[in-house]
Amino acid sequence: MRRWARFYSPLIITVAAAIRTMASSSSPAGTQRAPTVLHDELVQYLSQRTLKSGNVFGSEGQTGLKEMQRYTREIEAARETWLAALPPPDPGKEKKGAEVLTDEEIERLVHKHGGPNRIKRAEVSYVSLIPTKSVHANVRDHVEQRRSTQHEAALLCNYGPSGSGKTVQMMHTTAVAVEVIGGMVRSQITNDVDRERLRPLGFYVSFTRHDRTPNWADSRRLTPSNGREYFVLTAIALRMAFAVMEYRESYKDFANIMINACDMTDDKINFDIIVAALRQVLKWEGPMFIAVDGFLRAFEYEAPAVAAGLSTVCRRLLDESPLLLVSPTSEKEGPVIYERYLAISSFYPAHAVDFAAKTNRRLIMQPTALLDLRDITRAFANGMQIVKMPPQYSTLFSCGHVGLTNEQLLFLIYVAMFNVLPGKISNCVADHSRDVPGERFGPLFDEISKSSLRPPCRHLADPITVDMRVCACELIVGLETTNIFMSDDSNRRALVLAKDLERDCFVSQTNPTRVLVTPSFLATVRNGWSSSSGTTLFIRHHVSNLSRTLETHAQMALKLLDAGPYLIEFPKKEICRRLAQRWIETTATALGDLTFRALCLRFACALCAKDGATGGRLLGDVCSSTMTCDDSKLLFDVQFASGPLVVVANNFPPTTLLPDADRNYYDYERAEIHTEKECCAFETCLDAWRSRTTRSARTRERDAFLMAAHTLMPRQCRNAASRPLPYALIQEALAKGSHFSFQPQKPIFNRSDDGVMFLREKGTERRRAWVVFLVHADRSPHAKFVQRPANKMPTKKRQCATKRQQRAASRQTTKDDNVVPLPGEITDTKGNVHILRFVRIQVTADAPSVEHEESSCTPPVGKKRCAGGAAQLNSRNGSPDVGKVPKGVIAECFMDLDTIKNWCPTVGTVAGNLVKIRQLAGAA
Repeated sequence: MRRWARFYSPLIITVAAAIRTMASSSSPAGTQRAPTVLHDELVQYLSQRTLKSGNVFGSEGQTGLKEMQRYTREIEAARETWLAALPPPDPGKEKKGAEVLTDEEIERLVHKHGGPNRIKRAEVSYVSLIPTKSVHANVRDHVEQRRSTQHEAALLCNYGPSGSGKTVQMMHTTAVAVEVIGGMVRSQITNDVDRERLRPLGFYVSFTRHDRTPNWADSRRLTPSNGREYFVLTAIALRMAFAVMEYRESYKDFANIMINACDMTDDKINFDIIVAALRQVLKWEGPMFIAVDGFLRAFEYEAPAVAAGLSTVCRRLLDESPLLLVSPTSEKEGPVIYERYLAISSFYPAHAVDFAAKTNRRLIMQPTALLDLRDITRAFANGMQIVKMPPQYSTLFSCGHVGLTNEQLLFLIYVAMFNVLPGKISNCVADHSRDVPGERFGPLFDEISKSSLRPPCRHLADPITVDMRVCACELIVGLETTNIFMSDDSNRRALVLAKDLERDCFVSQTNPTRVLVTPSFLATVRNGWSSSSGTTLFIRHHVSNLSRTLETHAQMALKLLDAGPYLIEFPKKEICRRLAQRWIETTATALGDLTFRALCLRFACALCAKDGATGGRLLGDVCSSTMTCDDSKLLFDVQFASGPLVVVANNFPPTTLLPDADRNYYDYERAEIHTEKECCAFETCLDAWRSRTTRSARTRERDAFLMAAHTLMPRQCRNAASRPLPYALIQEALAKGSHFSFQPQKPIFNRSDDGVMFLREKGTERRRAWVVFLVHADRSPHAKFVQRPANKMPTKKRQCATKRQQRAASRQTTKDDNVVPLPGEITDTKGNVHILRFVRIQVTADAPSVEHEESSCTPPVGKKRCAGGAAQLNSRNGSPDVGKVPKGVIAECFMDLDTIKNWCPTVGTVAGNLVKIRQLAGAA
């Protein structure tokens, strides 16, 4: 207690001295006021109003702030309970490990082990809080830093377009910061009275026009007539004072009264006097955390004014913040607590990043919270309803529902099509909150078509070089290993943080940086690539392929949405049933195609480096597990030559690695017959529908339905007779010596590889060595969506489930029996012999799970764990050799959607949404 009293008294004396000094000084009339006038006016004003309770305050969203604080306290209590229940040998070490657990991990622990109370997410709209994984780490990084005059304090901030949830995230950050700072205070103060007096307070203030404290309410009066900059510190302090009162009157009226008492010659003194008045009224002497939302609106988005405002706020509120505790001589004696902490939110990150780069200030940038159908399902499985779904839709996620009505299918597509922002998903759910099956169905279009198929931006504010485009590609496919907000290389963030592309690129993770992009962003990256770009020019083709694949799935989904009114009005018609089924069938190849396109883009970027790339560089963090033949480092140590990854013509039938005499065309020909029959049946059904449709039918809905039918019509996949044979094309490509890739041309249900890449190793020219990557997405069902154990199912359902599993195992066994042996050597068209080694990449929707209760084996650890996971996956697929790598294959790599989402959020999210819809429809 003595430490606090001894330190705090000089602080009061300093403020009082400043007041006396200003009161005795002279200045022109009408610009300077005695500080006691503002202080007394505010104290009197607050004393006559009803003040809020608690230690987090906001002029907007006070209920949300309270919910955030309640959720944060429950998380921290569960964290402490978890630590107490599992005492480690080294308490310090274990506690440090527990501190880095994310909120979702704490929630899962509570759900798994049970507890007196389940943790409930903070509710702010139709979508509850989506906590980012790094929120606690970001806050601790900010509040635990030791500031000095040599190093400017790091600034905590976030950004995002409308609907990104940055306001909700800023509220959550405020609650977490107050809790963290409170823990620092409690670690040094044991007396309850002193803890109350020195409690930390959090203030959420906003300048956005939709809140109660818009910038226009005081911007004119807080801008001095002599042309000086906007008094942003005074504006922040006034909003802090307004936030502690129960809402009774407008902020404009309150601000006018207080501005009349302000000194218009010193912004910082106004701030200090307002805070001193707050301390007196609230009987509070502790630290404060200030969260400023919509900072750019305070300066009307003018870049020079924004930079000057950031400089003022950071210097005055952070760098010049006094210590509220006596500084320990070493870190072991306790944390250093400052009077003020700060977080800023804005629409565009470029201003903050440029400001930080020019002033050598470190940015702690928080990622954007993203949400997809798999996240919603996982939350339902953990006992949390993070989205307030209407009853007819909530059952899709809560009880393992299989089978969709047309209304449910259209609703899922409407939510899933690139609507990854919590605010946008909340709007989608709100549009359909009053749906009544068979009677009423909400709109299917707001901004979905704009976000999915927005044309590329052709005129960016700043010129974009080829290096900037390559850096953007590396970010998209997870090759970047640094935080672009803390890097000096502006090329790495030029496109990602471009103002014109704010709605097409979202940062899902900051360290290392990962981004989720739309087809429009990819098209913008693709355009403008000059012919003199060298080997990087071939990267453009892979960007085009990934963009085209995303656009194709988006177009087919939007066509089905366009035909939605007819599908809902006549759900039992045969043509409607076939149309919905056709769309589901078109999504069968989404997981394999998108993953292959992303891998090609990743490999192409890595191989363009001067020294080429190693296997570890290509696959280091993209696989959930890897099983190798002999040496575990064999694949990751392979050195591949530098060069472009060429795209070979897409006319390969399913089996392409053997001469014609050894190839079996049975599956391919059967697929052609099946597609032709399906196409004829679809045409017959469509002709019958046309003949029964009268001219009085609604023209727009009829035309939309016809357009959707033609878009989703089964297509023939025949190989062009005039083109060279596939085996000859491979021989020709091998002779050229460049890395190359191709995608077998196949019907949807065919079980060939989804893509093949030939990468040349560094070696002699005469006898070249290649590693062939075979990418295959498994479309057989793995996950069990019904949560009840099989032995507790009704007899009939248990028999059906058993039959489905038997059929899946039979199909997989048939597939494995028909696998053609892979060749070890191929002679090219010039007579050179090429040695081939193969790597199989198995892509699945769900990661293989280990059920320890049903097995007496010890869970695999380390290298054995990777091999064990792969073996279990093969076992579930019905593979006979679960413990061996097939002959001729040096490694088998396994990746699931969660792993893909970590290195390529775009593919992980889009493919995950489509796979989830297929699972709910019973097609996967």
